Amino acid sequence: MYIMRMIQRAFSKPTNDSDDYIPSQIIAEYLKNLGYDGIRYNSSLHFGGVNLTIFNYEKCEAISSQDFRIEDIKLTARAAFGCANNQGDLAYINDNNPLYLDYEKLIK
Repeated sequence: MYIMRMIQRAFSKPTNDSDDYIPSQIIAEYLKNLGYDGIRYNSSLHFGGVNLTIFNYEKCEAISSQDFRIEDIKLTARAAFGCANNQGDLAYINDNNPLYLDYEKLIK
């Protein structure tokens, strides 16, 4: 169970470093080659939510559908990693928080 929890965390952990996804990609490919149709793991964004990765969507069958009317959309944005913000300061991300270089401290 300990190993399974570690694997679960690897799939659910949000990251800004694409290299962090390599172990979970290797595990997913291994499971796919064993003949599994997909994997289910906890959502990193919504407590109690789950995500599915389907290896072969042709094996899926829709069992129900429902129309939704969009009433509100909230959109947030931030400077991408290594991009300049609107003041021209270099932004970087640490623990999913955008941070900006303090040039005055760098000069001193």
